Amino acid sequence: MNCFDDFKRVDIYAFGLVLWEMCRRTVNGEEKCEEYQPPFYDVVGSDPSFEEMKKVVCTDGYRPDVPERWANNHVR
Repeated sequence: MNCFDDFKRVDIYAFGLVLWEMCRRTVNGEEKCEEYQPPFYDVVGSDPSFEEMKKVVCTDGYRPDVPERWANNHVR
């Protein structure tokens, strides 16, 4: 990372992970929240290297699936 823009992108990415976890762990009504899982647990090992994460996120363009319960939840 030799450019300030790279650091800004990392900050936005980290912020997105925080928002994702907040949404996953929030209970609404009778629903139960999901168990904690590290980001991208289904495509990388338990202690991924920087290179693994770069491949999954940047090269492969992997994005997690949005849970069905989010789509069916209507704000009142």
